[in-house]
Amino acid sequence: MGESSIRNYGRSQELLHHFDAKKLERLNETENAIDKAEDLLDGYLVKLTDRALTPEENMTVSELLHTLSDFERIGDYAVNLSECAVTMKERNLSFSEKAMRELEALSGAVEEILNITLGCYRERSRALAFRVEPLEEVIDLMKDELKSRHIERLKSGECTIELGTQFLELLINMERIADHCSNVAVYILRETDPKGET
Repeated sequence: MGESSIRNYGRSQELLHHFDAKKLERLNETENAIDKAEDLLDGYLVKLTDRALTPEENMTVSELLHTLSDFERIGDYAVNLSECAVTMKERNLSFSEKAMRELEALSGAVEEILNITLGCYRERSRALAFRVEPLEEVIDLMKDELKSRHIERLKSGECTIELGTQFLELLINMERIADHCSNVAVYILRETDPKGET
């Protein structure tokens, strides 16, 4: 699910640069598969909670339930990003070069946090998990800074309200992806705590 969500994030970014109906179709098919996987796995894990589990098993089931939800939400935000691409294509809108450079910088940071998060989850790596939160904070700061710059462009007439709405939607969705990465890293830190503290 994590890999599929990250692939869909990449597709959403490609759609913003060069709209391709086939890529959009693949993104939506992948999103449907992610949703089905979450439903099946969620149902299975909930059934496990009816059994007599050890404290460690309970913790693992809880972590899996939360992580499933986080990876599914990342997929949802990738869909939201693709919807912005669809709106821009349908309305024949395009960002200025400056706005595109800003979005690319933020997109690169989000791609990095996604890859680190998936790595820390796969490897149960505390070292990688510790890299997630500082990057999530940088993404928050970037989002706030880009929002301020964009508001200045709106005030000066460099940008339209319609474009501004799409730009702000993209910022919000990318920042929320980073929030879910942070959640996953926290679960890994709890699960791998050598002191057994949660």
